[in-house]
Amino acid sequence: MPSEENKASTIVGDYCVKLPDEMRSVTNLMERASKDQLDSLNALKALYAELHRMGGSALCMGYPFLGESMRELSNVLAEKIASTEQANGRFYVNIAQQMESLARLASHIRPEQSQFLQTAQRRDSATAENANAKPTTAKPEDFSLRRVAFADDDSTIRALMRNILSDLELEAFEVYENGEKLLLKAPLLKPDLIITDWLMAPVSGLDLVQTVRSGKSVCRRKPRLFFSRQSTLWTRLNWP
Repeated sequence: MPSEENKASTIVGDYCVKLPDEMRSVTNLMERASKDQLDSLNALKALYAELHRMGGSALCMGYPFLGESMRELSNVLAEKIASTEQANGRFYVNIAQQMESLARLASHIRPEQSQFLQTAQRRDSATAENANAKPTTAKPEDFSLRRVAFADDDSTIRALMRNILSDLELEAFEVYENGEKLLLKAPLLKPDLIITDWLMAPVSGLDLVQTVRSGKSVCRRKPRLFFSRQSTLWTRLNWP
């Protein structure tokens, strides 16, 4: 079985490879918003959603400064979107400058800098040191009869959660790219637990939760519902 460090290295490495293309994508969205006055609001919304997603991904991958910087910029965009004031040239110049700073920061991101990967390395070292230690008498929690559905629109987060869920030795789990896919396909899974991101399209995490709680449940019994506005979830799964 691959070590935790090896699995983390693969996920973080893939993230670092994709990051330059994602930065170019958000730069293009910013340029579109500044040039297309007729559709600038929708372009700003698209830019906000992408920066919000990328910020959550950066935080999960162990790059807090990059993630927080992206989130700060997405908050600036959210405030502008919520206001009735038309974005002017000065606003776009400011956004462009912050985007350039983000691009420079992202260009220096390397796998070995990841706090997530460093944590995995420490855990592997601790596991190796304790390999011959006397086993504890505590009984591990049994997840073997549990079914879990997870939805997130970020491919890096999906890879991370797929890794986490596979280690739990669940009866079954599925990972979906958005709430719509979960609602369409999860009836076959009949999950006990749904873990969902908050900001997704075309069906958001909130829409997903409301659909399940309305009685049109995809679950074999009343599920635990977790969702996060940070596009990730770091929580221990406690079952009744």
